[in-house]
Amino acid sequence: MLKEAIEKMMQLLLKGNIKYCPGDGSAGLKKAEERFTPLIDSNSHRFAELVIPLSGNAALKTGTKIINLTPGKIWFVRPHQEHCEGYVGKFSPAKLLWVDILASGPLFFISEHVLQDKQPQLLINRRFMASLPQARQLMMDGCAPDLPGNPIPQARFLSNILAACINAISEIEQTPEPTPTSVQQKVIEKTEEYINQHYTENIDIAELSEIAGYTPNYLGFLFKRKTGQAIHQYILQRRLNRAIALLKTGRHQVNEVADIVGYDDPLYFSRLFKRKIGKSPTEFLAKTKENRGNI
Repeated sequence: MLKEAIEKMMQLLLKGNIKYCPGDGSAGLKKAEERFTPLIDSNSHRFAELVIPLSGNAALKTGTKIINLTPGKIWFVRPHQEHCEGYVGKFSPAKLLWVDILASGPLFFISEHVLQDKQPQLLINRRFMASLPQARQLMMDGCAPDLPGNPIPQARFLSNILAACINAISEIEQTPEPTPTSVQQKVIEKTEEYINQHYTENIDIAELSEIAGYTPNYLGFLFKRKTGQAIHQYILQRRLNRAIALLKTGRHQVNEVADIVGYDDPLYFSRLFKRKIGKSPTEFLAKTKENRGNI
C-alpha cells in the first residue's frame, strides 16, 4: 500500500499539483471550526511536511483555516505551521500519505481514519525512511521562507523529493513487510538516532511521538524497554557525557559548556551537573586542570 501511495505522489509531483497550506492571514478558505473534528492534537514541527490525500474526505486545520483534503493534490505544510488532521461534517474513512522532510531522510507513512468501537480514530500504518544523500539540502529547501516564489529552491526541492520517492520504492520492493515487533524496533532505533543528532536542542516529546507514530506514553514505554532509560533521562545522559568531555579538554568555561550542550541557564546546568556527577562543573574543571598540571 505504501509503494502504491508513493507512486501516486510521484504522478502528482510531475504534474506540479502542489499547494501551500494557508496561514491565518490568508484569504480564500472559510472558517469552519464548528464543523471540524480533530483526530489528533494540533502540532507544529521544525521541518516541512507533505500530505497527499489517497481516499475519503479528510481535512486539515491550519490555524483557523480548514482545508478539505480531496484526492488529486499535494499539500505543503510549512515548518512551524500549526496544523491538525481530522474531518469536516460527517465522518467517513480516509487515507493520507504523509512525508516528513527530515535531515536524516524523508519519512513516508500513511495515516488512516477508521472507526473503532464506533469512535473515529487515527491510525499510523507502515513508516519508511528513504535513503537520500541530499536529505539535508532537501530539508533546508523545505524550510526556506521564499520557497513558494523562488524557482531555484523549488526546482531543487522537486528534484530531490522525486529522487527520494524513487529510492523509497526501490528499497520497499527489496524489504520484506516488517512484523509489528520489527517495526517497533526500527522506530525506537530511529528515535534514538534522532535524539543523538539533536540532544543539544529543545526536543519536544510530543513531536518525537508524532514522528514515531505512537502516543507519548507508549513511545516512552518502548524506548525504556530497549535502552533502560526514559527519554528525558537518555537526553540528560547524552548532554552530561558531552559536558564531561568538553570540560576535560580544559578549553571551555562552564557557561560555554552549558550553552553547547543545550542549557540557556548556566546555574541550572551547574546544579544539575552536581546532582548527577557529585561535583559542580567548576570543581570538575578545576580538578581536571590540577590533574593536567601534575602530569
